[in-house]
Amino acid sequence: MKRALALLVLAFMLAADFAIAADSTEIKELKKKAEDGDPNAQFLLGRHYFLLTEKAEGAKWYHRAAEQGNADAQNMLGVIYGDGNGVKKDSTLAVNWFLKAAENRNRFAQENLGMHYWEGVGVPRNLVESFAWFSAAGDDASYLVKKWLKKLRSEMTPEQIAEATKLARERFEKYGKQQKPQP
Repeated sequence: MKRALALLVLAFMLAADFAIAADSTEIKELKKKAEDGDPNAQFLLGRHYFLLTEKAEGAKWYHRAAEQGNADAQNMLGVIYGDGNGVKKDSTLAVNWFLKAAENRNRFAQENLGMHYWEGVGVPRNLVESFAWFSAAGDDASYLVKKWLKKLRSEMTPEQIAEATKLARERFEKYGKQQKPQP
């Protein structure tokens, strides 16, 4: 299930991307902005390299953007560390990046955290945390997440559901108003 969610995120990003030759004027301008420290340009350059199968170079630019608080880059680092794609696989580091992105109101990271807590990947399995992070995405949650929430409810005790619902409300109030994803 975690893999399905990660693929869903990548498919979303692929659908929004367009092919640009590596030596084009657009890429040269983007690289200049990225080198000058623009986190959005760094994210886009990371995506460009990552999609061109230059995974390590893409990860480098994602790191630069993520360190400046770009939530999309933070989420992507979670995905690539979780899969070991262009970097050494590290589920704990993946969860750390997802958490940063989730706290920066990235819905995909909130969903990814929910899955990691459900499956116990990079963190101990915790249905309450899973439910709370899935719910933080609010009405924008994907169809799959809504199905997973229903399944989670069937695995939880009434006390766990009450605790998770309270935590979910707190998370939504704090992290639920979504930022717009990068184009």
